[in-house]
Amino acid sequence: MLHFFSLVLGSIALIGTVFAPGVQSADVAAQEENQIYYYDTVYATGDEPMPIDMVSTSIPYITKTQTASHLLAIQCPKYTYAPAAGGCASTGGGNVIGYYDRFDENLIPNHVSCTPINNTYIYSMQDDEVKAVIEKLYEYMTGDGYGATEVDFANGITRYCNEKGKHINFYSCLSKGKFSYSVTKSYLDRNMPVVLFLSGYNVADLYTGENKDTISYYQSNGNHIMVSFGYEEYVYTTSSGTVNYNFLSVSSGLFFNSSALYDFNFQTTVNDALAIEIY
Repeated sequence: MLHFFSLVLGSIALIGTVFAPGVQSADVAAQEENQIYYYDTVYATGDEPMPIDMVSTSIPYITKTQTASHLLAIQCPKYTYAPAAGGCASTGGGNVIGYYDRFDENLIPNHVSCTPINNTYIYSMQDDEVKAVIEKLYEYMTGDGYGATEVDFANGITRYCNEKGKHINFYSCLSKGKFSYSVTKSYLDRNMPVVLFLSGYNVADLYTGENKDTISYYQSNGNHIMVSFGYEEYVYTTSSGTVNYNFLSVSSGLFFNSSALYDFNFQTTVNDALAIEIY
């Protein structure tokens, strides 16, 4: 977690625009030595075979209720392009930039961000212009080619936004030093994407059958960055009582499951989570 970001309001740490291009405080520079490098060896451009670790669980139920929220979009950005292996930070940053391109299309020049449908949106797929942005973010975040720390991520996306004449704020989704689903939801409900910094992670698909749902998980023990654009909640009444499953809806950056569910209670550690506002 970036303790440097601390401006505490109640139990929520509010993070302001603290990074300038190429500038870090002595505190941040010292902390960077102890930062986790997000460089999942599984995360690649798709040119190599990928080891898959899958596990499934079934939920027989009598009744089911569900709630979902996806930042006013039927489909949020789900870019997967990586300039090189270990580029999950730049891909995640690209998905955040892609989301805010809807509000200022100068963020990704010559790219149509999304298509409005009634009161919601479908975001466009990645194209050469999106790839160019991700390549620039990779340069800013991972110049050494060995992944990126959280500090690298924040400095890189801030530099990119500043060059586009935009401001950026970061808001911690931790409470008392630990990941808070309720705080995360509060920012998602304010239509801010949340960047997840993970050691060990999963991406899940939920399949609905007749009175039985099945959740299929892909698991990795790598350090990875994903972006949440919403959440889904399921409450099951079963023969043994009530069972709750809460997921974050994520752009995973993984080409084989680019838009998925993330179970923050299953085989994972959330090192930090930052809601991002670009304006």
